[in-house]
Amino acid sequence: ATLFALHPLHVESVAWAAERKDVLSTFFWMLTVWAYIHYVRKTEIKRYLLVVLFFALGLMSKPMLVTLPFVMLLLDYWPLGRFKLKFRKEKSKSLQKSQHMDTEKSISQLICEKLPLLALAAGSSITTFIAQKSGGAVQSQDLYPVQARIINALVSYLEYLEKMVWPKGLAIIYPHPGSALPGWTGVVCGIVLVCITTVVVQMIHRMPYLAVGWFWYLGTLFPVIGIVQVGAQGMADRYAYIPLIGIFIIVAWGLPELMAKWRHRDKVLTIAAGILIPTLMVMTWIQVSHWKNSITIFEHAIRVTDKKYPTFAVAYNNLGKALLAERKTEEAISHYKMAIRVNPDYAGAYYNLGNNFLRKGALEEAISYYKTTIKLKPDFADAHNNLGNALSSEQKTAEAISHYKVAIKLKPGSAGAHYNLGNVLFDTGKYEEAVTHYKTVIKLKPGFVKAHNKLKSALLLLEGDQGWNQFTFDN
Repeated sequence: ATLFALHPLHVESVAWAAERKDVLSTFFWMLTVWAYIHYVRKTEIKRYLLVVLFFALGLMSKPMLVTLPFVMLLLDYWPLGRFKLKFRKEKSKSLQKSQHMDTEKSISQLICEKLPLLALAAGSSITTFIAQKSGGAVQSQDLYPVQARIINALVSYLEYLEKMVWPKGLAIIYPHPGSALPGWTGVVCGIVLVCITTVVVQMIHRMPYLAVGWFWYLGTLFPVIGIVQVGAQGMADRYAYIPLIGIFIIVAWGLPELMAKWRHRDKVLTIAAGILIPTLMVMTWIQVSHWKNSITIFEHAIRVTDKKYPTFAVAYNNLGKALLAERKTEEAISHYKMAIRVNPDYAGAYYNLGNNFLRKGALEEAISYYKTTIKLKPDFADAHNNLGNALSSEQKTAEAISHYKVAIKLKPGSAGAHYNLGNVLFDTGKYEEAVTHYKTVIKLKPGFVKAHNKLKSALLLLEGDQGWNQFTFDN
């Protein structure tokens, strides 16, 4: 519990407001486990329904809980002692103490018992995948080939363990290496993982917590290990929030047992705890300080993270956005340009540069950057819309209209694109078409006062009362 509460690797999940879902879902994870133990002590339907309720609430908080039924099977083995494995010769001491639980069941019975939970997990997984894919978060195999994903996954399994033991260089983003990692690194990491797994399986009859903790770690990390790649990161601190509990279980049960025959075991453990806990507190305090604001967190990421991979352009780009929010325009521009140097194909940095120059009134530069953005990412609706704004300001009306229409086609719910297109059509005397777009804006955004005013003006002009267009309707 102390390791979970104080480890600096968990700072991201707690300090980052956007990751409050990590804390909330883990809260329901713990409640589900508590309710499950309550159910195991007395298998009643009302107790089982409580398990289902907490599990469903956890899934709604974050789909990370899809692996919880798998973890329940591990807990059935140890410490609950609800089933035996064929190669086990005897019960462990921990299982001998579990006689207040219900009688042992076969593995098939235990799986059937969890079918409602597995159905919820499957539904959540499918829904999440569809939502992420439609939102553009799921990366294509062209960008991240399957081989590269597998290699990165195998390496990441060991890197999370390394950061748990030595939490140095923790950052908000770790760039995905893509195909840059050599194949031998994946092979070596795979062999290490297989060797560890073999050892814990061989010791399962004597030290069952090793297998439970290790498979907890492997299983709960699997959905976010990168086989299905979401986003541009290779790994993330927040992904270790639940998985590391498995490793902490191994440490908490294994260390005292390892030192069982030591004469001064209690003193050594006390001294070790006295050193470890304050050290973790200081390291966590330092890590929290990097989360003061968006500027500090991305500056820290740039300092401590390997910047050679193209995906690291995201850090420079986001730092530029944070600096721009503080009106540090020139610094923001320099970081956008650095993002482009790291990854010349990163559309987001070109788009933000276009926005910068558009605000400054440098229309030619803005148009150039927007066109580059669209060349790299043709389905970037906001880039088409803003390019339309720049072209409209340059009196290139026909070209502006074409880009507004593309923006609307890509993003039909964009009130801004409809409003901008309506304005250009209004200015060119196409009042009937303008009215259609103003009405769409008002439907999408009823409180858009300017759209109401322009719609009234367009309707009056359509009726032939040319004198009314000079008035503004503010109500």
